[in-house]
Amino acid sequence: MKQSRANRVARGIARSAGSPAPGRRVARPKLERSLIIDRLERIITQDIGGRGLAIDPTDNLVTRCRGNLQRAARHIAEEGSAVAIVTGFYAGTARRPTIETDGPCGSLALVWLLAKLGYSVTL
Repeated sequence: MKQSRANRVARGIARSAGSPAPGRRVARPKLERSLIIDRLERIITQDIGGRGLAIDPTDNLVTRCRGNLQRAARHIAEEGSAVAIVTGFYAGTARRPTIETDGPCGSLALVWLLAKLGYSVTL
């Protein structure tokens, strides 16, 4: 049976995060999983738009959220069967007050991946 590219990508991401491929057990050391999640967290917490997320290098949105990704991933992997994803916020300090526009795309990607891994997902 030929796998779709989307299925191969989902399985690759799952294996990188420490989840076994269907029918197989992948033994990944905790340190390796931790390094992968730390790298993902560094990528997603970059202040690409220069919005000032990390103006104070010791106390900012990034430092206050550090470790949340790993805690959430561990909780879902160990105890989860269903996930709810919420996105969106009001950006009142923008030049023209607006709503968030990039979160919905990332949320859909998470919904897709989690569903491929067998979780019940609510968006």
